[in-house]
Amino acid sequence: AYRSERLAKYLGLRDLAIGFSGYAPEVGARNPTGTFKDFEALPTLLYRRGVGAEGIVLASAGSTARAFAYAAGLLGFRTYIVVPEAMLGALWLPVRPSESVRLIVLDGSADYSGAIEAAGAVSSLFSIPAEGGARNVARRDGMGTALLEYARVFRKLPDHYVQAVGSGTGGIAVWEA
Repeated sequence: AYRSERLAKYLGLRDLAIGFSGYAPEVGARNPTGTFKDFEALPTLLYRRGVGAEGIVLASAGSTARAFAYAAGLLGFRTYIVVPEAMLGALWLPVRPSESVRLIVLDGSADYSGAIEAAGAVSSLFSIPAEGGARNVARRDGMGTALLEYARVFRKLPDHYVQAVGSGTGGIAVWEA
């Protein structure tokens, strides 16, 4: 988290702090896949493992797939990721994925809603728990990391907190009126 004086002034705010959650070591952001979804993936997989699941299935158009593939590789937790073929270019990883990661590609598709539907079908047909998106409590709890980082750096809670849009999760900024 860092203070942004110019943007605060432009927006008419007294104080603005921004939590950048990608990969930019110069501002202390070191998410390995370059996305805030790293905050969601690890807690989700640990939660699912903790309740006895042997794997999960999810749909993605890019950053969610990167974060979950990375975390699944670290944990050795079986993760099936359904993606439209047109989105394959967004699936780079900072490491080689493990055998735990299974990619299901929708041939000739660019439709994220189709990936969601296919992930639901895989979940139903093979009794693999669905990851859950914004309804996933572990995913939402993982996003609390942004607020905790603000409190750690500035030693207080903010007056307001704004989240970026992405599966209903993602931290972006906090400010005081």
